[in-house]
Amino acid sequence: MVMAKWSLPEGWEWLPVSTIACDTDRRNPKFTSEEYFDYIDIGSIDNQTGQIIAESVKRIKGADAPSRARKVIHTGDIIFATTRPYLRNIALVPKNYHNQICSTGFCVLRANEERVVPQYLYNATRSTFFIDQLIPKQRGASYPAVVDTDVFATEFPIPYPDDPEHSLAEQRRIIARIQALSAELMEMQELKRQIINDTENLLEATVTNVYNQLGKVYQVVSLGDNNVCQIIPGQHIMARDYSESPVGIPYITGPSDFGDKYAQISKWTTNPKAFCQPGDILFTVKGSGVGKTNFAPQNSNCCISRQIMALRPNPQNLLSDYLFYNLSGRFREFQSLRQGAAIPGIRKEHVEAIEIPLPPCEVQKNIIANLEKIYSEISEMRTINEKDRELLDQMGKAILTKAFQGEL
Repeated sequence: MVMAKWSLPEGWEWLPVSTIACDTDRRNPKFTSEEYFDYIDIGSIDNQTGQIIAESVKRIKGADAPSRARKVIHTGDIIFATTRPYLRNIALVPKNYHNQICSTGFCVLRANEERVVPQYLYNATRSTFFIDQLIPKQRGASYPAVVDTDVFATEFPIPYPDDPEHSLAEQRRIIARIQALSAELMEMQELKRQIINDTENLLEATVTNVYNQLGKVYQVVSLGDNNVCQIIPGQHIMARDYSESPVGIPYITGPSDFGDKYAQISKWTTNPKAFCQPGDILFTVKGSGVGKTNFAPQNSNCCISRQIMALRPNPQNLLSDYLFYNLSGRFREFQSLRQGAAIPGIRKEHVEAIEIPLPPCEVQKNIIANLEKIYSEISEMRTINEKDRELLDQMGKAILTKAFQGEL
């Protein structure tokens, strides 16, 4: 589908990027093998703020340069990731990365500053109308991408192109307006982040208070104690053993797959011991989601990956819902236990050492009933927070749309 262009104010025109910007030169750092350079790849971009993340920029010796480290960047260049352009991995190069190198996974746009202000072009590339022109041009299934010529052929509105002085003045006025409105929007987004954080703190504080009070009255046990809970580590499955067709054994591959998203295993190279079953609690032990908790699927047994452990309470002593509410309010506690740099996680002995008060099952049922009400209210608050967050995101996109419609 081709994006429909809107009517522009008198004197404005739709122009392709190629008419006001050019690509940059390339440099092979291996030719200066003893010199160091800053290398920016796609992972160095914060696609929410449109900025380069300093902590993710690699300082590399020329001799060790990766093969994709070739494109030279200057202050004011726009680097536009061509893989999955809808993710908006786009940034404006600041002064501290002048004459450094970025990945060939970027299309680099260097503005002709006699015709366009770099910040104006940058805001255009992050706009929905710009991305919408590129999406139909994506190639490839696994890693949909566009090529540099697609980006240069993309059109955007520019004011008074036949009068460069007037055009640049109007662009600067529009940029100032975008920045002012964006600053107000950022304040609202920060307030919403605080509200979201307070919502999560409310759940944690409520759970902590309930279980602390119970711990003063009833025995506190560890999950690894006998007759409390069986702990089942996950199992690694080779990628070649996956199948998208519904054959084999359902396999939960990670915290993002809690719910209805399951891969399937077409063949089994080791004994399938890492099963979860209805009534189990799935507890994430690897990656950024350490401590994330959910119920196992209720319709079938599934195998679980190494990112997850299945907690199977002994129903004579410990009810699944009671355990779930205890764990779900302790996410930050479990995050603090993470170890390891590449894929941080917690070990089985850490899970076995988790302590919970253990009242009789009848008392657990009463606790569950009370916490269900609180959890339901917090879930409603989360839903409202998510809708508000989406609305604020839409406002940010609307600011840019209005700007390039000549309405700011």
